[in-house]
Amino acid sequence: MRYLFLFLIVLMSCTKMDGPLGNTKDPRQNLDLSQFENQYRLLYTTGSGLYAVDYDGGNSQQLIEHPWMSEIQVSPDAQSFFVASGDNYENRGIYRYDMDGANPQLVIDLGHITRDILLSPDGQWLYFISESRGPTASWVEHLVVDRNGHQQTVIATNRNFSDFQWAADGSGLYFTDLDNYGRQLSFRNLNDSTITALSPEDEYWSWCRISPDGQWAIYSLLEDIHSMVYISDLDGGNRLNLSGTEGGYMPLWAPDGQRVLFNSDRDGDNDLYIINTDGSGFRNLSADNYETGYLALWAPDGSRLSFTVAYQGDRSDSRLMIMDPESGYYQFFPDLHTNPVWVPLPISQMNR
Repeated sequence: MRYLFLFLIVLMSCTKMDGPLGNTKDPRQNLDLSQFENQYRLLYTTGSGLYAVDYDGGNSQQLIEHPWMSEIQVSPDAQSFFVASGDNYENRGIYRYDMDGANPQLVIDLGHITRDILLSPDGQWLYFISESRGPTASWVEHLVVDRNGHQQTVIATNRNFSDFQWAADGSGLYFTDLDNYGRQLSFRNLNDSTITALSPEDEYWSWCRISPDGQWAIYSLLEDIHSMVYISDLDGGNRLNLSGTEGGYMPLWAPDGQRVLFNSDRDGDNDLYIINTDGSGFRNLSADNYETGYLALWAPDGSRLSFTVAYQGDRSDSRLMIMDPESGYYQFFPDLHTNPVWVPLPISQMNR
């Protein structure tokens, strides 16, 4: 009996928790990131500026010191990046920087809130929202300019338009239009200024995203009071209901178009899930680590993903996680990093 008691004490000491953010259920916090050291880094913003960091949290550099920076967009050649910036929230512009944070160039500043910037796939055009808010009147414009801030085009003036995303060939932008019946997928052609409605007008397609090949849409479809994640043609045909996605929202395609991330509270917590587009491979990625997973982002080659995890739903107690979605191996960043952007090489300009 005494030996059994001693055995239990030793067992308890080996499984002792290392704090509320510790990982006690899964010993896999050993993702080897060294092979990616010369392939990618991360850019992220905080209240003090913009930083670059390795996957293990090392070699952290503050590239830009500025209290108002957000929404980083990296050029396809990884030679520069664009970021929304300004002196305060009511006066923001878009700036272009070299990858080491040098050579700032003001692209455009309309004197209003500038948000939701999106760089076209070829790096030549920028979509963004310019918004004015006031006690008596407010308005919003959806704009496109070239990378130098010229050739400004107003593509919409409607607060009900959202989920904008570039077509793969840069010919226009997909968006969803909230009307009296639902949220409809539409396409705004930049060449001839036409807007084409695509999905059924009586369905509510929320968080809609177009596949990398431009052939499929994934979205959360509201039915009665419940939602499910669906894949279909852009017009709603050939629809596939992804089993297990009850309560799913914010679906996100993998770069290969074969896997999907989505958030759901189906198990009582807001967790991050992955599923193959044929409905197989359903897994909860964040349940064994924290009770909340959000802000997911794929690495450009699909081999890794990043997301923010919060303990017991407290986003003030959050950490960035890098994960291999196939093995489940992961690596926590030692400090809080939110909304990171994956940056492919060349990285030599970042003066590591």
